Amino acid sequence: MSFNPFLFVGAFLLLLPNLPAQDSLSYQSLIENARIYHPLSRQIQLLEQTAEAELRKARGGLDPKLMAQWDQKQFKSKEYYDIFESYLQLPTIWGINVQAGYRLAEGYYLNPADQLPAAGQAFLGVEVPILNGLIQNERRNAIRQAKLLQSQNQADQLAQINQLLYDISADYWGWSYKQACLAVYEENREIQATQLSQLRDRFLQGDIAAIDTLKGFIQWQDAGLKQLEARLASEQAALKVERHLWGEELEEKSLPLGSLAQSILALPLTPLDSADLETLLDRLEQQPELQSYAFQQQGLELEERLKANKLLPKIKLKYNFLAGESLQFGQGSPLEYYKLGVQLEHPILMRSARGDLALNRLKQQKLDFKFRFKQRDLQTKLKSYFMALQQAVVQAQLADELVDNYRKLVVAEREKFVLGESDIFMVNTRQQQYVEAQLKALKLRYNYIKSRIAWQWATNW
Repeated sequence: MSFNPFLFVGAFLLLLPNLPAQDSLSYQSLIENARIYHPLSRQIQLLEQTAEAELRKARGGLDPKLMAQWDQKQFKSKEYYDIFESYLQLPTIWGINVQAGYRLAEGYYLNPADQLPAAGQAFLGVEVPILNGLIQNERRNAIRQAKLLQSQNQADQLAQINQLLYDISADYWGWSYKQACLAVYEENREIQATQLSQLRDRFLQGDIAAIDTLKGFIQWQDAGLKQLEARLASEQAALKVERHLWGEELEEKSLPLGSLAQSILALPLTPLDSADLETLLDRLEQQPELQSYAFQQQGLELEERLKANKLLPKIKLKYNFLAGESLQFGQGSPLEYYKLGVQLEHPILMRSARGDLALNRLKQQKLDFKFRFKQRDLQTKLKSYFMALQQAVVQAQLADELVDNYRKLVVAEREKFVLGESDIFMVNTRQQQYVEAQLKALKLRYNYIKSRIAWQWATNW
């Protein structure tokens, strides 16, 4: 699975115009900073190292082992026995152990079975599980599980970085939206200030009553209050963006005073093609979260084979080819110089093994239920985001036309007021309608961007 976080932002980067570097933070630069320095991005990248470490740990089950044991007994100044054994064991992935070692034993009261040549005895041995553990065993299962974890972590890595980019994108364009709303309120405040000044001049000339200047003053005050509220919302949105700015040494970075985001008005309203939805639905199984579930299911299936194998009797065959008097193996055939043993172990009721197997199968069922719901949930989200995006384009275009019409209406109402054919109440009403239309248009455009972000999040695989 390829891991490319910029697939998420590619659509935006192709659509956005260049912004002046001064006092601005571009979407691309924020994403680039977060991709490299963000703590969560660095944490997500650790998944790959974690999988490599798990595989290294699993392969450690095949590491050769050098072992030694020494037993001695002294009682009443008599040496009963002195036994030393050392050997090298080579585990294999099939559960078979190969051994090569040396034993030395001496003493007055040595067990006859432990009697060895005076120089000791070398041996070559093999330990073979007959049923339980021959093919399905802990070593092989651990390595296969670790390899699956690598694939699963790649899927999880893509899903998590995708979610991080979604959160960053939502914060950035939320900041851009709040800045655009602030610009509307600032323009309205300037218009109300100009209008108040004109009303005072006309009052002094005797053209209007004093009450009209009070109405203008109230409108100016109200515009100022809304401007302050919008500035606070913009600054709070900037703080959300600022938390995603980090340095190479994990030092917290701050937005320069007066920083601007790219304008949401610069994004073209681009609908999707219906074929895009059908294509994504057809290859939904490639979605990272669903792939992660698939790898988990494969891991549980491996565990099931291992646990089913544990229901078999544990029979272990041990054979050692013994060296002769001079520690050489050529003095006798493997059928003459040997030590043979068989070990059998099998619980009568097998409750523990059967319980483990039942629990594993229940886990598989639970995971299958989660997978099926997740698959249906993603299908629903894709269709929902597609419809929301298509609808948002139409709504935003209509809202832009509505803003233009309200602007013309405000201009006409002001001309009528100058000619004495209207009053300040109607002028203020038209101006308020114009402001509300602008804010609604911005909201609908922001809804379009949120739908676009959600679509990118749901389709980035």
